[in-house]
Amino acid sequence: MDEPDDCASCVCGRQATWTGDDSRRPLDPGGNRQAAALADALADQSFQRLVASPTKRCVDTLKPLAAQLQLEIETTSELLPDGSIEPLLSDQHLKTGTIVCTHGELMKPLLERL
Repeated sequence: MDEPDDCASCVCGRQATWTGDDSRRPLDPGGNRQAAALADALADQSFQRLVASPTKRCVDTLKPLAAQLQLEIETTSELLPDGSIEPLLSDQHLKTGTIVCTHGELMKPLLERL
C-alpha cells in the first residue's frame, strides 16, 4: 500500500435533483459512478480515517471506499453546508491520511486552509 501525503483529501458528492428533505438527498447515477471510481482510485492508499457530513449523499459518496478500505465513516455536523471547518482543522488526525466529504459551501474554505 502506498502512503498518502501528510494531508487530507477532500471530496464533494454529486447530488440528485430532489424535492424532499435535503439531508436525505441521494447521489444521482453519475454520483454513484463517481463514488465507485473514487473508491477504485484510492483503494491502494493507506488512509486511516473517513469523515463526512451526515447527509445521505456525503455518506454514500464514501461508502464504496469505506468498504474497500474496511473503515467506518465518521460523521460530523461541522461538515454540513452551514457548519464550520475550524474544529476539523484543529483535529490532529486531519493530517494523517484522512478523507473528508463535505458540501460546496465548505469545500473552498477547507481547501484554502489545507
